[in-house]
Amino acid sequence: MERRFPRTLHSLQSIFAFVDERMQGLPLPVDITPTLYLGIEEVFTNMIKYQHPGSAEVAIEIDIDQDAILICLTDWNVGRFDPTAAADPDLTLPIEQRRPGGLGVFLTKAMMDGLEYRFNDGTSTIMMKKHIRRNNA
Repeated sequence: MERRFPRTLHSLQSIFAFVDERMQGLPLPVDITPTLYLGIEEVFTNMIKYQHPGSAEVAIEIDIDQDAILICLTDWNVGRFDPTAAADPDLTLPIEQRRPGGLGVFLTKAMMDGLEYRFNDGTSTIMMKKHIRRNNA
């Protein structure tokens, strides 16, 4: 199921409501929804903060199968930025020596079970996968 959201931080509440709607009634571990929130929030906010205002909306598609939740965010009329190729921050450095940025992408890559990027003719698509460990399993 796909929905489109305005390119604004104010859309996050509606996005989280969409996630909740899609997860409703599924026997999922309690920690999966906050993980999905974090991943979606990071990708969505990066799309609106670091890309020029492409289209008026970002599409978010959430598909659920027996083994995984698949989330796809699509933005149009934007430049290429591949989060899967972003260098991980050096967490061994003292905070004052670290380069700003990159921590959100790092956390998203660490928390999700898959992160893919596609770019074609100004369309940027980021796909995240989270494996489902059912409560009743």
